[in-house]
Amino acid sequence: MSAADGRDSALAIVGVSCRFAGAENPDELWRLLDSGGSGVGEVPPGRWTGAAAEHTPRTGGYLEHVDRFDASFFGISPREAPFVDPQQRLALELGWEALEDARITPDRVRGTRLGTFVGVTGDDYAQLLSPHAQTLATQHALTGVQRGVLANRLAAFLGARGPSITVDSAQSSSLVALHLAGASLRAGESDAALVCGVNLHLLPQSVLLAARLGALSTLGRCFTFDERADGYVPGEGGGAVVLKRLDTALADGDRILCLVRGSATNNDPAGATLTAPTAEAQSDVLTSAYRSAGIAPEAVGYVELHGTGTPTGDPVEAAALGEALGRHRPAGRPLAVGSVKTNIGHLGGAAGIAGLIKVVLSLKHRRLPPSLNFENPNPRIPLDELNLRVQRDAEPWPEEAAEPGDPAGELVAGVSSFGMGGTNCHVVLSDWHPRPPAPAVPAAAPSEVPWLLSARTDAALRDAASRLAGSGAADGTVASAADVAWSLASSRKGFERRAAVVAASHEDLLAGVRGLADGTPAPDVLLSGPAAPGEAAVVFSGGAPKPGGAGAVLSVFPVFAEALTEVCAAFDEVAGEVADMLGLPARARTRLGLEDGTFGAELRRAMTARADDAETGTREPEPRDDGRDQAGAFAFGVAAWRLLTSWGLRPTTVAGHAVGELTAAHAAGVWSLRDAARMTLARGWLSETSPADGARAHRRVLSTIESAAPRLTVASTMLGGTAEPALLQDPAHWLRQAAETGPPADGLALVRDSDLPAFVEAGPDAALTALAERGTTQQRPPSSRWSRRPRTACRSGRWRGCGWRAPTSTGPRCWAAPEWSTCRPTPSSAAATGSKRDPRRPPRKHPPPTARTPSPYPPYPPYPTWTPRTPGARPWPR
Repeated sequence: MSAADGRDSALAIVGVSCRFAGAENPDELWRLLDSGGSGVGEVPPGRWTGAAAEHTPRTGGYLEHVDRFDASFFGISPREAPFVDPQQRLALELGWEALEDARITPDRVRGTRLGTFVGVTGDDYAQLLSPHAQTLATQHALTGVQRGVLANRLAAFLGARGPSITVDSAQSSSLVALHLAGASLRAGESDAALVCGVNLHLLPQSVLLAARLGALSTLGRCFTFDERADGYVPGEGGGAVVLKRLDTALADGDRILCLVRGSATNNDPAGATLTAPTAEAQSDVLTSAYRSAGIAPEAVGYVELHGTGTPTGDPVEAAALGEALGRHRPAGRPLAVGSVKTNIGHLGGAAGIAGLIKVVLSLKHRRLPPSLNFENPNPRIPLDELNLRVQRDAEPWPEEAAEPGDPAGELVAGVSSFGMGGTNCHVVLSDWHPRPPAPAVPAAAPSEVPWLLSARTDAALRDAASRLAGSGAADGTVASAADVAWSLASSRKGFERRAAVVAASHEDLLAGVRGLADGTPAPDVLLSGPAAPGEAAVVFSGGAPKPGGAGAVLSVFPVFAEALTEVCAAFDEVAGEVADMLGLPARARTRLGLEDGTFGAELRRAMTARADDAETGTREPEPRDDGRDQAGAFAFGVAAWRLLTSWGLRPTTVAGHAVGELTAAHAAGVWSLRDAARMTLARGWLSETSPADGARAHRRVLSTIESAAPRLTVASTMLGGTAEPALLQDPAHWLRQAAETGPPADGLALVRDSDLPAFVEAGPDAALTALAERGTTQQRPPSSRWSRRPRTACRSGRWRGCGWRAPTSTGPRCWAAPEWSTCRPTPSSAAATGSKRDPRRPPRKHPPPTARTPSPYPPYPPYPTWTPRTPGARPWPR
């Protein structure tokens, strides 16, 4: 069976996670591989006991603390948790982390056609439970130890509706799972696929049986293709990748790590025994895979071997490679080969995914890591004749490979995995080099950035902080503080317990994170507290957006852009009738664009113009206000409101200043969008009439407006407090409001003197937040809980502010697109006080962040979770 492929139908790998001996995540794995490190050591103390353990080889690539698991995080009750196979637990963790690495918040896949494909072989935990089934087993035991439901467990937790298949083809299980996932994606069964492989040796018997087969090395190392090769060492752990069709990944703006160009599987029935391979069958699966990928054999630059280091397997695999690939290459350009089993051992059913992840990272870094333990070739492997070479040193890909961004060539690699019963699989990968993006507008580092953390418990939050502090992303060597902030905000689900560390330097950010981890948070940089829905208010400042400003910045979000278009269209629909009721003269109608119906369209064009377009525009400033500023402020406020609520913000109170009070009334449900547009235009065009005529005309407009009781509390800067529902439906109130608007400080005072602990300013220039930074800490004595030092997200007494920064040269360079690189959200207060917003998902058809970092920590701490004790017995498994 082969997967018809080619560049047009390629699949994109957009996320990856792993847990191997010596490597807790992909970053650590790459450092291990590139440095020529090894995770092979002794089995952890206490893992095995009994007679079988005394006769079992103890060297291998083992994980520490496989008993640790945060069951509650994954919705597993304390009664069920002890009966859930640690391989199921590991798959849950890896699946979550791979989705986050793909910048997909896992709760967003519920109900989608995400396919889950898991490769696994072995069920030690079921064997551990069997002797105790009569005394210990509950209704949870059967599903907890059934190997066949492993993929279903993952799908059920995520709520995924795509195919859910557990694959056991022996050692090739996880690579065959990827092959099946690719077929599902191409057939349209799945819109995305999560492919995982796991392997744990909880019983010594599973290792002892391999030793009795003669498959294990007596030297305690895997000597792939070397003359000392006498078998492999066992390994454990797992890995996961997220796949999408390439066109889908591009449309979603995903970071693409590499491409899956093709794959093939077959069976090898012709060996002398069930487990004896043949070069003919392996050569055939290689040829089929590259044919399906549309890639010539000579284009392959590297192959990740099955590479078990067994006396029988290595010579057969080498012969197959020479026949299928080596002989097609020019003399003097041997094909590079290697095996991750020399680093972390043989992971059984997860071996294929381990080799695949090694190649994914190699393509990403454009380097070939060394294959260990090779000195002299196996006499039965004539490397020169086969035109092969073992990759002995870490080095860049061969010189003939394409440069990044060069569409004329590509890096191509293959990954092999062979099951001991004859199920062979080979997958073809290539690098991803899209057209180079346009140079980003140079941007200075932001003065301060927030690092957002969340978890379900205080202990988990401290553990998350500890993991973040110890990650490579946090020390400044991998990415900037702004890039870490972007990744934490955009790729992680928000949980009940939250914290925000806000500081100007990596050192201060790390100090705050470490303090949180130690239980001694620094008061000048840390916001911490439980999520409390509804405690935040949204304030509409009423400021007018400038051309090339925040309107252009936020229009990269589809929700904002669509709302802006809808509001401006509503202006055009009602502008004529409002002008008639106001009695606007012909010259004013022409100047406003009412004759040709372009008022709203011109307003939207000005608001969404980029800064460089605005600077080269020829429109002269108008001699007086023509209502465009107020219309622009209303349009911006409505679009910002729609964007905030799409992120999950659910405030109970809205407030506004000047025309922002009209926006607040609309947000609260007092008026429909069309009626709110009438109100806004009438208010803005009063200057086109005489005072007496304007008042009469405004009353006429107000008489046509239909009002409803507000769904939210509305605070009025004019009143200095809450507006009663009846008052908001009284035309006289709005006539007075148009004439008696006070200075912006009134809005700040209203929010400051309220009982609300946080507000979000929905304005184009963060005017109220800026006022707070300049003086609010002197207006009220600061609480011991909050900082005395004003900052972007202000905190003083009982209130805190959070606003959008003006689009200046400051801001994290999170996107290659200039319009995003100037956007500076300051979400720390909202995050810490319970805004259940959806993370700032990048809009479709825009490039990915320039320096996005992987999720540096999982949001769950590990807790010991073994089965309960039996009376008078030691805890097991043993």
